[in-house]
Amino acid sequence: YSIDVAGLPSRWDGQRPDYGMDSDVVNNGAHSQTIRNDLKTVPTLSIAMEADDMCGGSGIYSNPGNSGSSW
Repeated sequence: YSIDVAGLPSRWDGQRPDYGMDSDVVNNGAHSQTIRNDLKTVPTLSIAMEADDMCGGSGIYSNPGNSGSSW
């Protein structure tokens, strides 16, 4: 399952991204009433960068195994 989000790529170097929440969690009666507040308790790091640098052919999501100073 995949959804498109305005401004974000619909492909990561040929792969379809999944920007959505897992519907099994969101629609589960045990979580549906508290999910918004639950997500506020998750430690979060925000990274601002060009979409291609994150998800493009040379992006970090498309090449998660690459590392080192040359990368």
